[in-house]
Parts: sequence; structure tokens; C-alpha cells
Amino acid sequence: MREPVVGSGWRAIAAMSAIAVFAVAMPIPAASAKGPLYTGIWATSAANCKAPRDGSSSPIRLSAKLIEEFEVTCKLSAINRQGATWTAKARCDDLGTITRERVTIWASAKLLTLKWSTNAQRLNYVRCK
Repeated sequence: MREPVVGSGWRAIAAMSAIAVFAVAMPIPAASAKGPLYTGIWATSAANCKAPRDGSSSPIRLSAKLIEEFEVTCKLSAINRQGATWTAKARCDDLGTITRERVTIWASAKLLTLKWSTNAQRLNYVRCK
């Protein structure tokens, strides 16, 4: 009598069907559907999420390749990801003054930290709803 081949027959088909159903039913995190986890609107506190966009405490907006602050816009390039950490080159325009620097971005679903090469301090933010 011949030994059954592992992974063949109705048991293998049932197992593959269960895996396929599980994969289809698994929700995709919103951040991966819209871009990197760091994309969104962030502020230094939940209260600052409601601040008008006309001062230093106003929220910042991050897209996959852009950081927009009050009077500064930074275009990101050479973006590298390692886990929940991204590093990028940034070309920033502050009312016509152009600077080039590097930025490190740490992100989770609710928290964001930015570390600019020109500033030793890490800047912490919460996600605005």
C-alpha cells in the first residue's frame, strides 16, 4: 500500500481553504492602506489637535513624502524603513529659506517622534483624530 503524500487530499484542501478564508478576513491596518504609519495629522498634545494652523502649537501634517508645519514644508527623499523607524533626507522651505537635513521618524498608531539632524531634541506628537 502506498503512503499518502503529505499535503494532498481533502485535509490539505480544507487546510488551504481555511488559510485563504483567514487571509481574506484579516483586516488591513488603515495606515498601510493610506501609506506609511507616520502619515496623518499630529500635534504636541491632544488639545493642540484643535489649535488653528497659525502658530507653533498648531498640528503638523505628514504624508509619505512631505512634512508640513506652520510655516515650513519639508520634502522627503531617500526614505528608508526599518521596522517602525524611518530615516529620510529632508529639503525644507521655511518662508523661502531652504535647508537640507536628515530626519528620523518613529511611529506607532497613536504616537510619533521626530529627530532632526540639526536638533539634538526629539519632538513627540500624538495622532489627531
